[in-house]
Amino acid sequence: MVTDSGAVIIERTNNEVGAALVNGDTDALNRLLSDDYRYVSDAGLTLNKAEVLLLMRTGNLSYEYLRTTNNPKIEMNSDSSKAELTATAQSKGQLRHQSFTDTYFYRNIYEKRGDKWQLVSGTVWHRQ
Repeated sequence: MVTDSGAVIIERTNNEVGAALVNGDTDALNRLLSDDYRYVSDAGLTLNKAEVLLLMRTGNLSYEYLRTTNNPKIEMNSDSSKAELTATAQSKGQLRHQSFTDTYFYRNIYEKRGDKWQLVSGTVWHRQ
């Protein structure tokens, strides 16, 4: 069960990750992504934290917008140390100089590490 305050914290952290991606804020991403972060898409793209930061720093990944399009569903484990957020989203940007506009389902897994929540994995499934 997720308390209202737990859900608010996870949703706020998720929004911070999105804002950091749109703003190209690699300092914020470095803080928000765990060292063992892994991104996986149904298109076969997998990235770790270092790869995401490098793509952002070199201008090979940028977003014009990235927004969740429905109320996210948040589930938290019993000791409130891990949470899963699922939702649909839309984004527009470029990856390695190839433009994209996507609508997709996503699942982000957050873990509380020390006194802060970090994104440990992101999985994306594109709509057909």
